[in-house]
Amino acid sequence: MASRNECEGKYGEELKACLARIEELEARSGDLAESERTELNAMLDELRQKRADVWDNYEKMRRSKDDEWESHEGEIKHALLFLQDALDKSYSRWHK
Repeated sequence: MASRNECEGKYGEELKACLARIEELEARSGDLAESERTELNAMLDELRQKRADVWDNYEKMRRSKDDEWESHEGEIKHALLFLQDALDKSYSRWHK
């Protein structure tokens, strides 16, 4: 079992990586036609919301008491996997 600090570090790094990927997609939107940009922006809104959900769970874990933090770890894992899957799908469509 990982310690609280190890989990915070691991999930913090994964969140940073997701944010970097979202920013890459945001930069890509300037190169697209209007209709494609609209579609990408809608997808980016969804990705930002998913990232916010992961961040909320991460913060719950960080602020929880020493004997409660582990209960939030599963929520973070699930939300992070959901975000990463959505990013993978977005990249296959938009990152060229």
